[in-house]
Formats: sequence, structure tokens, C-alpha cells
Amino acid sequence: MKIYRLGNQFRADHDDQVHITNMENLSSISIANDKCLSIPLPDGPAYPFDAPAVYKGWKFERVQLDGEETIDGHKCKMEALTYTQEGAESIFVKMKLWEAQDLDGFPIKIDVLPYVRKKPFTFHFSGVSMEAPDAALFKKPANCLKVSTSAADSTEKKGKTAKPAAKPADKPAQKPPQ
Repeated sequence: MKIYRLGNQFRADHDDQVHITNMENLSSISIANDKCLSIPLPDGPAYPFDAPAVYKGWKFERVQLDGEETIDGHKCKMEALTYTQEGAESIFVKMKLWEAQDLDGFPIKIDVLPYVRKKPFTFHFSGVSMEAPDAALFKKPANCLKVSTSAADSTEKKGKTAKPAAKPADKPAQKPPQ
């Protein structure tokens, strides 16, 4: 998969699809076969880059770890991040980042440990470029069909087109994705 980031926009190119996530409002679009869907949820590959918005309102702790490690020829400093749900300290997500010093601190490796797992899962990035991608890569087609996460307002009566999705109301912090 090839990914791009421009500000709060995150693009993931899959084999035959393109997914673009707005990491500020956690919405995304999916483009495939000349069709476009607008979804009020972030795309999976945007994680963990969208974590600050996903875990908004959670307690956040950031700790610089001692030492350096070399990953794929990049000298990296390590950092530990912990998101803990307020009032439910047993619900947490811990991350360890390997930040490549020659790539402006880009985390080329990220271990993520949610409270529901015993072992972390790992993201490993290669071929990283710090050059800004072309803004046209993030352009939303005009013909995106809006999809809702609520069955009640996702479609009108049988045979009619989908209703435009209303902006979801802010919800209290919930369990992190599993």
C-alpha cells in the first residue's frame, strides 16, 4: 500500500481503490471503479496517525525513551505514547514510536498495544519521502454518495437514493477500536 499525507489529509492507495481520510473530523471517502462514497468514519490505514482525534478527551502521556536504534539504516529516537480513557484507567492504548532523525522524526516503525491485546501489532514504513505530495491527490470527486453509519438514515424507502448524512454529534469517549 502506498500512503500520502498532506496536513490533516491522509491518502491510502490500495490495489484498486483510493481512500482519503480527513484526520480532523475523522471522515473519509473511498474511490473505486469511478464511484465515490463519503463515509463519516476514518479509513483504517489512517490509524495511528489519526489517534489524536480518535482518542480526543482521553488522558495523553508522552515519554521520550533513552537510547537510539537503527531501523532500515535510519537512526531513530524512541518515544512512548499512552492514551487512557478518563474514568476507565483499564482502557488504554500504548504506542512505541521509532522516529527517524533523518526524516524529521517521522515514525518509521510503530508498535501499538491496545488494552484488549497481549502483544502489540506493528506498522513499518519504508520508502518515506518528506516532500509534500501533489494536492490534487486529495481532491474529492464531485459525485460522492454520502453514506451514514445509522441504518435509520442511510437510505430512504426502497428504491430511492441515499439521504445526505448528517454530521454525527460528538459522543463521549468509547472503547478504542478492536
